[in-house]
Amino acid sequence: MGFVDNLPDILGCLDLLAHPADMEGLGVSLLQASAARVPIIASRAGGMPEAVRDGENGLLIPPGDVPALAAAMNRLLGDADLRARMGEAGRALVLREFSTEAMCDGNLAIYRKVLEEHR
Repeated sequence: MGFVDNLPDILGCLDLLAHPADMEGLGVSLLQASAARVPIIASRAGGMPEAVRDGENGLLIPPGDVPALAAAMNRLLGDADLRARMGEAGRALVLREFSTEAMCDGNLAIYRKVLEEHR
């Protein structure tokens, strides 16, 4: 698709996001999809399980497992209610754990802990 400057508008149109990478850090695209209420299929690798909670806001598959990817895609594409539930759970997860406020609070807690240990 190339570069787009209206990604939030486009993400909300997806039925699901498949991200079967072998390695990924946290995966900002996964958080963006969750914020847009899009259920995710991702590999259980790197930081992806931090953003995708298996059975909650998406499905995790073993890295490189093409049959598992196909099965997960068929499962989600065949169940609109499940996609809707996972989409809502993903939105709630992002607001609860990955909002700017939550991230700042987490960083401040780490700084406070480090400062306390050095006093």
